Amino acid sequence: MHRQDVEESVAAVIAVGEDMQYFDRTVQAVLKQRVLPSVLVIADCSGQTTEPLYSAIEVLTPSTTHKGGFPHVRTLQIQVVRAKGATSFGAAIEKALAYANLPEQVKALWLLHDDSRPRDPECLDTLVQAWRNAPGASILGAKQVGWDGEGLHGVGKYSGRHQTVSLVVDGEPDQEQYDARQDVFAVSLAGALLPLSTLKKALRYRFMVRKLRGGHRLLQTCLS
Repeated sequence: MHRQDVEESVAAVIAVGEDMQYFDRTVQAVLKQRVLPSVLVIADCSGQTTEPLYSAIEVLTPSTTHKGGFPHVRTLQIQVVRAKGATSFGAAIEKALAYANLPEQVKALWLLHDDSRPRDPECLDTLVQAWRNAPGASILGAKQVGWDGEGLHGVGKYSGRHQTVSLVVDGEPDQEQYDARQDVFAVSLAGALLPLSTLKKALRYRFMVRKLRGGHRLLQTCLS
């Protein structure tokens, strides 16, 4: 058991296909988060999962009293569900949610590809704090860096000359030069925190333009 917190309002969803080269390390990075999701859903797009599989991990969380005391034991649910036939990341998430059993307290999804591991243990905590500071945001994106944690690949996109544009020169060093920027036109779904309220209003996951035109906020956070 690990001394970590569990965020009851968040479920993580990892979409995985037949190529599982990076999957183990992505799962390990999720389980090393200082703040864990309350549910980890594995969306199996390979077709190997025919029936949902359920398990759980006990997590030691710090005592809430100021005088210390015994830690609390909380549960991280793990659900492996089928997403066979999904032709996109968004479709994989949708198919997985049809089989997943999410508790009522879950209000947002942390979306991950099998090769989009969080760079450090503070990633989910930073996303949740950004969400609490801007509860009206439709989606909160994560900074995109290379697998080695070095080269910068994206910090959201902006609208310009009838197209979406990025400020980032692909692969440039991450020196936190874009971390002060928040409101953007579009974000990558990999690593993003998606409130369920946004999901319920969206027909599918191609909603960035509709949300912006409707006056809703899309935020980019400084984590990866």
